[in-house]
Amino acid sequence: MSNPYTDPIPSPAPYADGSFGHNAATASTDLENDQHQTFADQQDWVMTLAANAGAFGITGHDVQVATGWGDSSKSRALSNLLRDGKLARLEEKRDRGHIHVLPDLVGYRTIEPYQSLSEKHYNRGYNEGHNVGFTLGLETAFDNVDNSDSLGEALILLRRMIEESR
Repeated sequence: MSNPYTDPIPSPAPYADGSFGHNAATASTDLENDQHQTFADQQDWVMTLAANAGAFGITGHDVQVATGWGDSSKSRALSNLLRDGKLARLEEKRDRGHIHVLPDLVGYRTIEPYQSLSEKHYNRGYNEGHNVGFTLGLETAFDNVDNSDSLGEALILLRRMIEESR
């Protein structure tokens, strides 16, 4: 049973709408508006840096040096601009960082399409799970064949495995 007097206060977690559960109170609304304005200002600053860099482009490191931001602020601004199609990430790198340019300055260079973190993690998990399942299936099939007394018995076991997997 929870006790509101002794239990630690949980840290705020954003809701699905991106808010921190604000209500109609003035202070809550003002805080959310301030956060949105800060994010918009950060994105505007990155767009200015990209426009000034031209076709040479900017890297995440360039943004951090120019702004003094930490990794989270830099990543959030770049990710939102990539997601919204306002920047393009090139496959080429400079100083181990991807180069970002305005979309009309890509030219003939190859871009890396935007992929959200959830998509990256889903794809990575799906591929790993598929590989593990495939490998386990092959090991089981080889074990069945190795332990069979005849070729006919091995084929029957393999056919059952295939039918059970459908």
